[in-house]
Amino acid sequence: MDGLPAQYEGDRLLTTEQAAALLGVSSATLATWRSRRSDGPPYIVLCGRLVRYRFRDLLTWMTRQERINTHGRRRNEEARREIRHPDDDDAGAELPRSEP
Repeated sequence: MDGLPAQYEGDRLLTTEQAAALLGVSSATLATWRSRRSDGPPYIVLCGRLVRYRFRDLLTWMTRQERINTHGRRRNEEARREIRHPDDDDAGAELPRSEP
């Protein structure tokens, strides 16, 4: 889509083959995700049969799939677990004092 301003780059539509190449999966995998209505990336159907993927949506979907361990927790979930809450068992414990 030559000639478009940069802000429209993310709105370009990709074919199933192009989306599969970007994601590193086969076209058949994308078709399976669509038919099962699984957690696959969002897609658009044009004229009742043409499937397209918005580039921006694929990037967003890939980011949401990021995991940091085999327990399936995402980075932001791990960060939330590290925040101390008043309900924590040791919330009332005294913090060590720093020496001047």
